[in-house]
Amino acid sequence: MSSLVTTANVPVEAAGLASAFFLSGALFSLSHITLPSLRSSPAPQYTKLFSPISSYGTRFVPFATLFSSLSLCYSAYRSGKSQLYHAGFLVFGIFPWSLLVMHPIQQALEAYGGYKDDAWRMNKDAVEEADTFSKSWMLGNYVRSGFPLLGGIWAIQSLLAGRGGL
Repeated sequence: MSSLVTTANVPVEAAGLASAFFLSGALFSLSHITLPSLRSSPAPQYTKLFSPISSYGTRFVPFATLFSSLSLCYSAYRSGKSQLYHAGFLVFGIFPWSLLVMHPIQQALEAYGGYKDDAWRMNKDAVEEADTFSKSWMLGNYVRSGFPLLGGIWAIQSLLAGRGGL
């Protein structure tokens, strides 16, 4: 019976792992590819382009995070492997990090995106501030991409240990 339960968990485990690694890669690529490409433009332009990307991420990331976290936790519940709970909660760590660290930075960048051309000319420090906020957002997003990456690695380690290792 135990092999049947383990076999029945495989699709849920695979969904949790795949979504965790996909989420990590999507978040990492924003900091490593997308935002640096945007930053090659002047601040008034890249802050305007940041807003739609940010709003899409705000709609997509919470659902992907919940799916991954719940898949790993359900897998832990079905298999009795408490290490999978840890992996699921590690993926879920995106939420507090995003709310406490990333949200204020994101709001500031979106506010700069709403500036008119006159406001940029009147406030000379705005360009430097926008640059600082975008660098902070990139670094914070690197950290945020680490939560699902570490959760996925923890889950793989747990699953391999439960099945006799490599």
